[in-house]
Amino acid sequence: MERFEKMLWYIIAAVAVLYLTPIVCALTLAGVFNIMPLMPALYLCAVIVISFLFGKRHGGDWLICAALTLVFIPSIYMYFNSTVWIYVPIYFVMSFVGLLIGNVFKNRFVR
Repeated sequence: MERFEKMLWYIIAAVAVLYLTPIVCALTLAGVFNIMPLMPALYLCAVIVISFLFGKRHGGDWLICAALTLVFIPSIYMYFNSTVWIYVPIYFVMSFVGLLIGNVFKNRFVR
């Protein structure tokens, strides 16, 4: 259970980025500029940063990579279309890369 408690805030941050950003953009003038094509790239950056921070603080745990990827799947049906399924393995791999880099930072800069 402790393993999942460590991941909870990181998953909440991913949900906030993924699900609240399109809503905020639709309610503001950013919706006029149609930034929806940029949303997969924004979430990719968020996944890398979130997994890096998790790896730096808690070490390597592949389950955060799976959780960040699974959070994205419902948004395919809500905001995107079926062509976005190609991003699911990309998010998993990039999340794993961010996790590994964070784990290296944790092990390298231990005081």
